[in-house]
Amino acid sequence: MEKTNFSSPFKAIYLFLVAIVISIAGGALIGAIVSFVGSLFYIVFLFPLGMGFAGGSTVAAAIRLANIRKSTRLIFLSLLATISIYGTYHYGRYVALQAQTFLELSLRQDTRDVSLDGAKFVLDYALIKETGHSGCAGYMLYKAQQGVSLGRLVSSSSTNLGPVFSWVYWVLELGIILSVTIIIGRKEIFVPVCEACGSRYGREKHLGGTSVKNKSVLLESIRRRDFVEIGKLLEENADLPSIELYMKSCESCEKGISHLTIQQAAEGPKGNVQFSDISKVTLQPRDRLAFSR
Repeated sequence: MEKTNFSSPFKAIYLFLVAIVISIAGGALIGAIVSFVGSLFYIVFLFPLGMGFAGGSTVAAAIRLANIRKSTRLIFLSLLATISIYGTYHYGRYVALQAQTFLELSLRQDTRDVSLDGAKFVLDYALIKETGHSGCAGYMLYKAQQGVSLGRLVSSSSTNLGPVFSWVYWVLELGIILSVTIIIGRKEIFVPVCEACGSRYGREKHLGGTSVKNKSVLLESIRRRDFVEIGKLLEENADLPSIELYMKSCESCEKGISHLTIQQAAEGPKGNVQFSDISKVTLQPRDRLAFSR
């Protein structure tokens, strides 16, 4: 009786779980770094963009590892990374406020043997009195009550958003991080990957070109897989206007399919070379080897 091979599904699940861990852990690290830097200075809208680019790079690495090709999984990983980044960032600011409270209590002459736990207790007690909540939730409510200050953007004084628009601004920041993360990750899921070995395809290689007069003959030869005739038509540097051939294939194995792109090249109005796609052809492994020869 033939045995069923379960290694591939289990491997896919395992790699996806690893991608989840990478997205969360990477997001937490990014949030912690931005929280530390943000305690020194913070540039509105620029920092969320930076967090988005860093989060997108993390998600792209996770997608590359797990060979993810579905947009739903991309969005899921991007959400995890974004929440991890922004959550860790604000929690880091709450921890920084704890440290500030500890320093202030330590400098007071009537306070002795102050600990970080004691400073946290004092801070949480003050937050409960102000907002009715302790911890990071109380800190966020307190910051909203105080209003987010955007700094000296237009006038010489700071612009305070107030309680309501502070929440709007935080949601906007969260949306910026998520959008940039998805955009960067989306580029990764469309990178061609060899179905045989899972490796990323290399760059397109220029195979040669021929005169536009040979266009119909070249296309017919490609359709018939007449590689001898194709080889006779191609030259390394064909005069413009010309028909150019490019091939993208797996450089790790010879078992995957290859993608052949046929383009027409012509001189543009400003003297630059302009390309337009004519056709795209998929080559099987045996065709690729014959084409290469």
